[in-house]
Amino acid sequence: MECPKCFEIFEHCIRVTNGSPLNLALIGHWDGWQPFGTSYRGCGSLEVSIANMTKNDRNHVEEVYVVGFIPCYQVPNLPEALDPFLQPLLQDISKGFIDGFSIFNYPREIGVDGYQTSEEDPVRVLLLCWTGDHPGQCECGKFLNQGKSGCSRCKMLGKTLENSTNTHVYYGENRFHFRYPWEERSIESSVEDMFDIDCETRVSVRKAMSSAKGFTGTSILHRYLYPLYGFDILKHMVFDVFHTICLNVVKNQLERILELKLIDPSYFDDQVENFPWTQELKAGRIPHSLAQCKGVHVGQWKAEGLQKFSFPMADCIFMGKLADRHELEIASLVSRLTELHFCSGRKSWDNNMIELHRKLAWRLNILIKEFQGLQMCTISVHNLTHIHEDIINFSSPDNYWCAVYERAVKQYVKKSHNCKGIEATFAQSESRREFLKPLQVADQRKDGKVDLVMVSVSSSINGGIRGILLNVFLFS
Repeated sequence: MECPKCFEIFEHCIRVTNGSPLNLALIGHWDGWQPFGTSYRGCGSLEVSIANMTKNDRNHVEEVYVVGFIPCYQVPNLPEALDPFLQPLLQDISKGFIDGFSIFNYPREIGVDGYQTSEEDPVRVLLLCWTGDHPGQCECGKFLNQGKSGCSRCKMLGKTLENSTNTHVYYGENRFHFRYPWEERSIESSVEDMFDIDCETRVSVRKAMSSAKGFTGTSILHRYLYPLYGFDILKHMVFDVFHTICLNVVKNQLERILELKLIDPSYFDDQVENFPWTQELKAGRIPHSLAQCKGVHVGQWKAEGLQKFSFPMADCIFMGKLADRHELEIASLVSRLTELHFCSGRKSWDNNMIELHRKLAWRLNILIKEFQGLQMCTISVHNLTHIHEDIINFSSPDNYWCAVYERAVKQYVKKSHNCKGIEATFAQSESRREFLKPLQVADQRKDGKVDLVMVSVSSSINGGIRGILLNVFLFS
């Protein structure tokens, strides 16, 4: 065969395999966080979860598996900074996809409908999608984080504010581009741009090329997985709804209303404090009055609190109190998007709901530009117009949003450490947890007692995803 890139001639033996219910599809995630509450000592974690596990099981913190902890404060601020940490995972996935991992002596008592296990069962692995907040996705996919060409899905061009010292880029002309959409990006046409940026050694020229093309280089995800099975970083790196809607759109709109005093602060505090929450909604985080936040606006509200404020609280508070009908319509659009994702969309999405989401997102973009100004048209608002594409490709966003990974971070920082080399401490603790987890199978008796049954498993698995495979084979 002839390689289409280097045109070298090489021998290749074609192998054929069959599908198996034991095969694994993974969801990848990267995020940085502060274990000590300060950005001077940042840390980060690369994690995976199992996409073809049931949603109820997958949303538990115990089913998040750490690939590695990264000392962010020691990592240089370069586009390729994460490549050495991602490479072991991608090498394991490549090996698992091509050759598979052999599992010996699969437990007979754990049956799979329509599949007969043998003494040696091959299991293959692939990365289905990659999730994270917008900065995290830009770091892993080597996209431009905001900037002139800040969208990874379309060739949108941003602009700065006129007569302003603010150099931040915003994205307007939404009414025109709803009728005449921006040109979509394709991985085939973008590969040459990525390669040219990688080869450019002049720093100033490389920055100019990145600003014009929207990339900072060629992602290691693309180099390993696109030739293997067509993993497309432009389409398979998804938007997280919790960060996009709750922590960005909802928060920015609420802070704008409070700063401009479009609603009476005392009335707002009274309504938030005395809102009649149901027992189901009170089980998690709920919004608190600004007095309890010590006057720090809504900066101390978490994503779940902002989500519950947007729906169902915002409709009850703002109706009849926002004098500007356009402001009320914008608030209502944000509430409808929140309701779609966190209420009705949790059951299922149909074509009508997907089309409704697309129209609501574009209507929100248009109204924000025309009645609130270009300074409110951030990249998060624009990303709303692409979320329906992820729903078409990967179903409901609660299958791949970051809530479970954010909860896992709380478990990491709770572990005992001496504040020195905490990444190694966290890694050893997670390694022990992942190793012991499949060896302890809880058998709940009717009388409430728990017996621990030790199961012996021997396999030839090596590499970073060993714990994942062992766990799924025993529990799926």
